[in-house]
Amino acid sequence: MRTPFYQPCAWNRNALEQIKSSGSLRQMMNRQLAEKISAYEAFTYHLEGDFNFDRAVGTKSVELAGTVIDMNYPGVYQYFPVDQLESFSFPNSPIHDVYKDTNLSLLTDDMKDIKVVVNSYLVFGGYYGIRPRAEVEIPKLLAEAKELIALLKEEYPE
Repeated sequence: MRTPFYQPCAWNRNALEQIKSSGSLRQMMNRQLAEKISAYEAFTYHLEGDFNFDRAVGTKSVELAGTVIDMNYPGVYQYFPVDQLESFSFPNSPIHDVYKDTNLSLLTDDMKDIKVVVNSYLVFGGYYGIRPRAEVEIPKLLAEAKELIALLKEEYPE
């Protein structure tokens, strides 16, 4: 949930599509189960849409940051050769100690550009972004899945 480039959940809706196309939802004795299955499916589409929104905003935020924030630490390429770049946790890495006292300037003095970057990160991380998804929506999805499993076991005991 921390990166816009990784989708933490994916849904295989094949079984649900078979249930819907066969008319089985209408034949369920427990109407609450049929309604909850439909609501759960809608919720997964909602989360998928949220993820796509987060990825788009996150990608744009990273692009914008690259236009105003100088990340060219002196000699950084000796530690991260361009052809060998991998994912890393910079603050917890030994390289952080090397550069902790380095002061980089912004690439622009245009406050409008800087505000655009800050706004994009606020949208991504705070107001609408991934934090509410991780702390509210994913636990809700898991709770609903457990409830559905229990209802399905009642409806189809064998």
